[in-house]
Amino acid sequence: PKNKTGKKVVSQKIENAKKTNILSLTEHKLEEIPDEVFHLTSLRTLDISKNKLQRLGNIGRLTELKTLNCDDNSLHSGAI
Repeated sequence: PKNKTGKKVVSQKIENAKKTNILSLTEHKLEEIPDEVFHLTSLRTLDISKNKLQRLGNIGRLTELKTLNCDDNSLHSGAI
């Protein structure tokens, strides 16, 4: 995915989320959710607001997810 802060920053955040079960990828100009996110099956909070997402992909894999913020994206009906 393209983002303004670089893939390295996103990868670091994903690594930290493995320990904290919280992931914020807000304002990274993401056009899609990185596949690595869907492997975080213990993730409880995900903030993907203020990106360029058009769909949420395999978000259903995140069975422990309690909080999802996907405001300010390009989502449309049927995005899940």
